[in-house]
Amino acid sequence: MTVGSEPTRLSSIWLVTTGEPLPSDGPETRLLRTGIFFEDLVARGVSTHWWTSGFDHHRRTQRPASLARLDVGSVGTITLIPSPGYRGSVSIRRMVDHVVTARRFREAAAEAAAPQLIWCSYPTTELSSASVELGKRWGVPVVLDIRDLWPDVIWDTVLSRAPALARDVGLRVLRQPAARAFRAATAVVGLTDEYVAWALELAGRARSELDVAIPVTYPDPVGPLTLSETAEGERFWGEHGVDLGEDWIVCFLGTLGRQFDFDPVLDAASRLRGCAPGVRFVLAGAGEGLEALRSRAAGLSNVVVPGWVDGVRRRALLSRSKLGLAPYRPSENFLRNLPNKPVEYFAHGLPVLYPIEGVLHRTCRRSECGVRYGGGEALASVLEGIRRDPARHDRMSKNARRLFTDDFARDAVTDRLVGLCERILGAA
Repeated sequence: MTVGSEPTRLSSIWLVTTGEPLPSDGPETRLLRTGIFFEDLVARGVSTHWWTSGFDHHRRTQRPASLARLDVGSVGTITLIPSPGYRGSVSIRRMVDHVVTARRFREAAAEAAAPQLIWCSYPTTELSSASVELGKRWGVPVVLDIRDLWPDVIWDTVLSRAPALARDVGLRVLRQPAARAFRAATAVVGLTDEYVAWALELAGRARSELDVAIPVTYPDPVGPLTLSETAEGERFWGEHGVDLGEDWIVCFLGTLGRQFDFDPVLDAASRLRGCAPGVRFVLAGAGEGLEALRSRAAGLSNVVVPGWVDGVRRRALLSRSKLGLAPYRPSENFLRNLPNKPVEYFAHGLPVLYPIEGVLHRTCRRSECGVRYGGGEALASVLEGIRRDPARHDRMSKNARRLFTDDFARDAVTDRLVGLCERILGAA
């Protein structure tokens, strides 16, 4: 960045992100980073074009072809890129989907008017590469916003059982296009400083003033549920054997994939079933691990696995829960990150229980809003300790809420995102 350069007002931007929920997915859809950014940009009068896949990653279904182009307000547009879709999170079909999506994005984008700036989520590598190519062709700055450490994350899945040489060669080959994209980007943004450092090390370049960490945010759930919403929540959860008014609820809400380890959670539930009958574990979500989790929890009367919940039912559960679970496996992807899930818990004033070191542990320890556990016995002990000490729970809950308002509030995070865009435009 040129010293003394003045910010230039952001008036048009492209967001390039696949795999996130869209505003058109339903009235109770919970938007993530790009969705929130999109809504806030449109509300601020910025002409915003969101390019994404027609495939719904969370439901593993194709969105209706009639939604190929969506106009949102007077300045917002969402274009759905046709893509083949996939079933498995780690699969050849998913890789093919990403290649096809990027090729079709290139073709469609070449016929559109260039924006002031392109903001592309990484991964995918393919869309990131396409974005920096377009930026170079048009002389438009490109920001790559890192969401996870692909391809390094496959070290803990596909490559974990491969011979050492195959792992090293495979990772080196997959890293090359990512490294080229990071080198060509105008700026690299990460959810944490650790994410930014990883990308710059991969790119082999020094950090500039434009390479910054900007965390995730979450819509502020301030305000109680209405009487009708409360009644709907109590009805739904009552049908699943959960008494929102009486049970001491420990909740999980998320995608049930390989990144989570529920064995210690089920072990803790088994240990507490007899001595703490009021404690209820609610493990809500969808994904490839749903049926296996249901099967393993079948004999535990204090564990409920309802499947995916959203909207009023989700908010009702969070508003009555005591603790939030973030049972991440210790991959670099999560050791270096503070993901959406803990931030959602913080927003609702829920202390977090987690098994890993890293950024999440340092954040919770510094703010006294969470506790790290080891195995199931340790988790059961932590839970009982907090349950029997209401003053401690109240203190941790207030700390969690304070952390959210101080570090993750929506308006403040969007201000930082927009501010960076304007600094980049001023430095161009």
